[in-house]
Amino acid sequence: MEKSPLFRTFLTLEKQERRQLRKLVRSPFFNQREDVVRLFDHLDKYADAGGTQLGKAKTFAKVFPGQPYDDALLRYAMSFLMQNIREFLIWTEVGRSEFERQMHLARNLRRRGLDDQFQRALDQAEASASQLLNADRHLQLFELQSERYNAAIRQQRRGEMGLQRLANEFANYFAANLLRQACGIATHQSMTNQEYHIPLLAEVLDKVDAGEFAGVPAVQLYFHAYRAQQTLDHEAHFRALTALLETHWMDFPTDEARDLFLLAINFCIKKINGGVAVFRRDVFDLYRSGLEKEVLLTGGVISPFTYNNVLNSALLVDEWDWAANFLETFKPCLPEAERENTYHFNLANLYFRKNDYARAMALLRHVEFKDKLHNLDARRMLLRMYFETGETDALESLLDSFETYIRRQKDLGYHGENYLNLIRLTRKLLQAPAGEKDARKKLTAEILETKALAEREWLLEKIR
Repeated sequence: MEKSPLFRTFLTLEKQERRQLRKLVRSPFFNQREDVVRLFDHLDKYADAGGTQLGKAKTFAKVFPGQPYDDALLRYAMSFLMQNIREFLIWTEVGRSEFERQMHLARNLRRRGLDDQFQRALDQAEASASQLLNADRHLQLFELQSERYNAAIRQQRRGEMGLQRLANEFANYFAANLLRQACGIATHQSMTNQEYHIPLLAEVLDKVDAGEFAGVPAVQLYFHAYRAQQTLDHEAHFRALTALLETHWMDFPTDEARDLFLLAINFCIKKINGGVAVFRRDVFDLYRSGLEKEVLLTGGVISPFTYNNVLNSALLVDEWDWAANFLETFKPCLPEAERENTYHFNLANLYFRKNDYARAMALLRHVEFKDKLHNLDARRMLLRMYFETGETDALESLLDSFETYIRRQKDLGYHGENYLNLIRLTRKLLQAPAGEKDARKKLTAEILETKALAEREWLLEKIR
């Protein structure tokens, strides 16, 4: 029982949903089998506790009292209850959106020829359509216009039938959604180097370049976000993206606004990793703005990854007091299971940046590095601390184990390249005698020319 799709689905239902499902199961419109009602009651009573009460034999005895055990009969009852749950899930999903409810009603009324009621339902749907400016709104407007067009065709009306608006809204939705997908794929490619072909992307990019979709924020935001990922050397698209974000962030659902902020942030991180230090202030301002607007949190929860990055962005621009306050203020917003580990790791990072190596090392000893990026960051901090304190043997051992760890990971993307170059150039730095100016000059040039490199400025400082 506990391994069945029915049981696993049932466990996902919240208490309020179970109360609503109880009404549905007892409604003759949806279910006329008493065994299904008894099976629901049995699961409702024992599902959360688990245990022997959910064994097939005991479940069968509750569902079919007085009958000899019949596995097929129990499976039938389970199948019918699962069907009821699916109907319930469909009903709750449709009921979630007033727009969808009114559109379903309008379509049904149009097919019945009830024109006056159809128009009222369509008006209600338009009134409940999203007021946001994302791609989904354009799809809703397309659906509305499509229904009006279908009604006009049936009534054999002539003249203006809204065909231009119908075409425009679909084009807006298609272009915005295609560009959004392209941004997601480009981000994935930077991590995996996997190749993708996106049909019609080139044509859409050409249209936007030519001035079409100029007044459509959803298209413009994703266009500049995608171009910024394509052309890191051209900052105009990044500046256009951040300007549009500042104007339109409230016009998008929170999760979509968060994705757009992260696209802008990722551009800055890549520029910083490429040695363009001026983007440190940009990335900090984006993180701070995203926190103030509450778009970087999901349901009041900040991810450990974002928590790490916000702290690092503050430290890069010497916002020490802000960074310390951030760690304490947002600690309760971390996922409970990862809260203490993430907090201590970042507190160690703060002490490390303040050159308080004793406190930093003490904290790192109590952190469990389950996350790969945490692991990379911790090793990077240890690398610098061993170098600064002259612990050469510990440093050389760390460089060997660090390189081995990276080469065993297959999904680090550009992070792996950044750290492999750090390891390689740190070894060269150890081997370059202080008095050999030519060797150090050559190493300086190599550090400056290496595009993917973590801790570039620290390496240059150590050479100086």
